[in-house]
Amino acid sequence: MATAARSATSQIEETVARFAETAQRAQEAGFDGVEIHAAHGYLLSQFLSPLTNRRTDQWG
Repeated sequence: MATAARSATSQIEETVARFAETAQRAQEAGFDGVEIHAAHGYLLSQFLSPLTNRRTDQWG
């Protein structure tokens, strides 16, 4: 697996906002919920795993 570049706090906050906006749009379109894929080395998985998330800030 490739090593991910460290995201700036502003980039993380923008990503969180995009997830929220997307969920809001799904709700407005009549969906009951959303499923977030957080496995197999994708972005959220990297934040959840102590093997890949070596941050020492609020996102670690």
